[in-house]
Amino acid sequence: HPRQPLDLCLPSPVSVDQIPTATDLSDYRKRLLADLLPAYVTTRELLDISHQKQATQY
Repeated sequence: HPRQPLDLCLPSPVSVDQIPTATDLSDYRKRLLADLLPAYVTTRELLDISHQKQATQY
């Protein structure tokens, strides 16, 4: 499991008073994927390190 909350890796949501358009949703999806990728990479690295430590202790 990651050692830091995912919320720290993501920017704060933007408040919108109107219904988002298809373009807005597409842009949001692209930004979300771009923001989540570093968090995923960090999590994978931490899990790999944990796995290696467990393998050496076994």
